[in-house]
Amino acid sequence: MEPIFQEMALRYVEGDVDCTVFVQGRYDKSEGFTEGIVKASKEAMSIFGASTLAVHTDADKMTYDERRNTNFTDVLEKVRELDKAEYCTVITPVIPVRMIEAWMLADRDLLRKELGTTMTNAQLDIDGNPEDFADPKSKIEEAIRKAEENATHKKPANRVTIADLYQIIGKSVSIEKLEQMDSFRRFEGEILFTFREIGLRVHGF
Repeated sequence: MEPIFQEMALRYVEGDVDCTVFVQGRYDKSEGFTEGIVKASKEAMSIFGASTLAVHTDADKMTYDERRNTNFTDVLEKVRELDKAEYCTVITPVIPVRMIEAWMLADRDLLRKELGTTMTNAQLDIDGNPEDFADPKSKIEEAIRKAEENATHKKPANRVTIADLYQIIGKSVSIEKLEQMDSFRRFEGEILFTFREIGLRVHGF
């Protein structure tokens, strides 16, 4: 997500942003979603002095709005009431439909390039709207398998796994490709709302 936040800041924020630092971590789910995020917001402020906390949860079988209402309504209300000196009170929901792997399929030319294959989207069975796939992760894993089976020169030592692709595609996929995804456009709106809420001047959206 880091390159995406940076690119959006460059695209939409007026003036210079002096310093942007991104830290990735996991929230504690053992106490429930809301309490886990509250705990993470305190740690984000006390350790990093964070301006915003981006919280990712997949929509899974829900729509974007259903997942947002189910997971974030209580969180956003509770966090706003916390002491801003002790907690990061600006939360940015990140809700891919159905899961983050759908966003990885936004640029299938990039995916095929990283898989080192000349097979078509249809041959890899990744045609269609990724947000309509019941299990995008399985689609990618199956595409990896098919690309390997059809490779002219097999190099087991250089085998690409889905774990590799998270980093590779995350750093290389363009916003223009991601903006073809409805849930990403919703996420984009969340980011721009966040930029405004933390005092940045936003234009062009």
